[in-house]
Amino acid sequence: MAIPDKGADCVDNRTIGTYRLVSRLGAGGMGEVYLAHSPSGRRVAVKAVHAQLAEDPQFRARFRQEVAAARRVSGAFTAPVVDADPDAAQPWMATVYVPAPTLSSYIRNNGPMPLEELWQLFAGLAEALRDIHRAEMIHRDLKPSNVLVTDDGPRVIDFGIAKAIGRNASEVRTQTGQVVGTPPFMAPEQWQVPPQISPATDVFALGSLLVYAATGRGPFDAVHPYVTAYQIVHHEPDLGTLPTSLRAVVARCLDKNPARRPTPDELLTVAHRRPAATTVHAPTDRGSAGVRRVRRGRRRRALALTSGVAAVGLLAAGIPAALHWLDESSQQTAASGAGYNAATEGVANASTAKGGTLRFGATQEADSWDPQRSYYGFVWNFARYYTRQLVTFAPRPGLRSTTLVPDLATGLAKVSNGGKTYTYVLRDGITWEDGSPITSQDIKYGIERSWASDVVSGGPAHLQKVLDPKKTYEGPYRDEDPRKLGLEAIETPDSRTIVFHLPEPNGDFEEMLALPVASPVKRERDTGSVYELRPFSSGPYKFESYDPHRTLVLVRNEHWNEESDRIRAALPDRIEVTFVTDANDLDKGLLSGEFDLDLNGTGLSQAAVSKTQASAGLRSHLDNASTGYVRYAAFPQSVEPMNNIHCRKAVTYAADKKELQTARGGPVAGGAIAPNMLPPSIVGSEPAYDPYGALINNGKPDLEKARKELRACGNPNGFSTVISVRKNVPAQVDTAVALQKQLKKVGINTTIDRIDGAATFDVIESPKAVRDRGYGIILTGFAADFPTGQGFLRPLADGRFILKEGNNNYAELNDPDINALFDQAITEQDPVKAGNIYQQINRKVSEHAAYLPITYEKILMWRGPRLTNVYTADSYFGRYDYVSLGVKQ
Repeated sequence: MAIPDKGADCVDNRTIGTYRLVSRLGAGGMGEVYLAHSPSGRRVAVKAVHAQLAEDPQFRARFRQEVAAARRVSGAFTAPVVDADPDAAQPWMATVYVPAPTLSSYIRNNGPMPLEELWQLFAGLAEALRDIHRAEMIHRDLKPSNVLVTDDGPRVIDFGIAKAIGRNASEVRTQTGQVVGTPPFMAPEQWQVPPQISPATDVFALGSLLVYAATGRGPFDAVHPYVTAYQIVHHEPDLGTLPTSLRAVVARCLDKNPARRPTPDELLTVAHRRPAATTVHAPTDRGSAGVRRVRRGRRRRALALTSGVAAVGLLAAGIPAALHWLDESSQQTAASGAGYNAATEGVANASTAKGGTLRFGATQEADSWDPQRSYYGFVWNFARYYTRQLVTFAPRPGLRSTTLVPDLATGLAKVSNGGKTYTYVLRDGITWEDGSPITSQDIKYGIERSWASDVVSGGPAHLQKVLDPKKTYEGPYRDEDPRKLGLEAIETPDSRTIVFHLPEPNGDFEEMLALPVASPVKRERDTGSVYELRPFSSGPYKFESYDPHRTLVLVRNEHWNEESDRIRAALPDRIEVTFVTDANDLDKGLLSGEFDLDLNGTGLSQAAVSKTQASAGLRSHLDNASTGYVRYAAFPQSVEPMNNIHCRKAVTYAADKKELQTARGGPVAGGAIAPNMLPPSIVGSEPAYDPYGALINNGKPDLEKARKELRACGNPNGFSTVISVRKNVPAQVDTAVALQKQLKKVGINTTIDRIDGAATFDVIESPKAVRDRGYGIILTGFAADFPTGQGFLRPLADGRFILKEGNNNYAELNDPDINALFDQAITEQDPVKAGNIYQQINRKVSEHAAYLPITYEKILMWRGPRLTNVYTADSYFGRYDYVSLGVKQ
């Protein structure tokens, strides 16, 4: 298939080495890939490292290793390197341009491969591994996005983490100590400590790839990578519908014992003796019009429909070999351009262009712009514009965003003393907006502020619980230390070193330090309770003006040192937020182009969803993201009669979750019916655990059981209570109205208190205010502050987290057995075992009927046509990662 030399992003008159760049094919976190011409006119794919990474000696060494590894390997089923200069000011590598899709793209657009294509894939991969191993290399990352599907067989690409046979197996680990590889395609020995890597590791991956190509899923396919790892080590593979003729050899490839796996030469022998095809196909050479030609035609149509642009569709069918270097998700976007769900599948409209004004619209104000006080997810996302932390979440799409990376620190923590001591050293060149250096004392002071709940209320209490469980510290405003640095659990031996001393180990401690609550604050600039009006910036932008409930404007921080910050792209010159009072006005502003995106990230209204879904042009700007939120009702036990479990169960059985799902927007714009409180993305979740019959009854109520529970709670004729809801969020109001009608059928009469959005959490996070207002039902939602059972369930169900202000345990659940299980789970180092404990906790929470889970949320978000570098990030609740966004000029 011909690939146009002029892509969407032309780069005329630029060269890298001796290669003239023709067009940019894609961009990712590590750099950019270009279509280029050699002096003789030969087409090659050139990948060039981002400038900031080129300055990292460790990254440059890894890139040099990749070039060396790729040069050592040759053969019919690999994509050879033609030139490279890893020591250039901007390191680069040129490979043969292979116009073919990745295996992941091929299966996504065509479905599982037929038998003859599977045998061709099998033989080609076996030969590629033979050539790689003969060069005394181990690939280590054989996966669908590292295999190109051509007419005459596969091409294995990406030697970025390959290693020489016989070298230290510990090299499988990155500088952060994380295992390198792609979990569904990693062998059991790669999960050992230390990992044991051999050529048999690649054979295991080959077996997994064959199952994927035959069924569309791997032999170990769990939602969470930790569970996938556990299955790989302990469970037998699920071969699904893999054809009979391949099952025996693939099962041998997937043997837990590396010594029992076949070698590539043995696999080639099997391939050469493969059974004859049971059906007759036309010849499959490139000049034929046989079966493979037909399948390629179908793939072209699918891609063209996705992109809506023929030229982009053609490019999609010809992803070059060099695109392996980008994230798989970035390949998809570079291939298909922006379209429906483009930002949930990759990076839509990738660009490094700076300038312009990024325009947010919002219906809801921040709970606080003070990093120690905020608990809104959108504020945490937005705060990275003006705050930094020791560590933060990687600016990468999807699940990859949950990886921790250094920010103010030079690296992740040095952990010692049995997991009780965390030590960090700060980077050079990190500065405040006045140009002064950010010090370890600034970080300690910022963290200490969160203890002062009488002045700085509202933020998460994780660090307080971990560092000061006996609550001996009262915060810097009451601190008798002259420097206001009296919290003994944090030590600052010098201005660049900070040490945390935990009374007990906590496996999620570093995740907590990635939250805004751990941001530095300069004591001389701290204005206490009004700091939220003008936070002092440590990031690339600073506050220019702020008119609460009207506008917020950020401009560039001229003292931000770009060289010290590998996280924030800082593409726009200016960032504007406009607050409107009505969600319908927000939707109009989004669709008209007045706003680029919704700051709150709550999704489009029902009317806007209908309008955009009906128009192909508008629909191409939608992303249907899973947010990790559970939308639920809490039953505060300090409010009668919700202190009676039978009254709580009566509400649970009387609720019609199908109608509540519809009120929230239905399965697409609202989410799936939730049978329990632990969302599927958290290890320990049980999607089929259905204690109150929500799934069995398809969400419909059980009114007889509701009436039975009313009799048991001493209110056979029902009772009265109050439902609290945010008045400016239509989906919440609609849910409250629907619930009110449902409960009335069994005699439960409710009034709805519609609270102003900005004031909502000041009220419901105060148990006293909840009691005073008689809120027996609180409609709200929650997502994990960090993606573990501790991050999700502990704020909601640990009785020791019931706070006077900033309380998130809205049900005021305080069960000693649950509290003890939390203690057990938090100290457990095995994530699967910890997940089993969180599963027990979730069941106990359900038994208490403390919460009514409604939906596992999905939303339809509007992606403005001016936006660049758009992708959804699991670390920020499935919303767009604001810190990477740019705008077209």
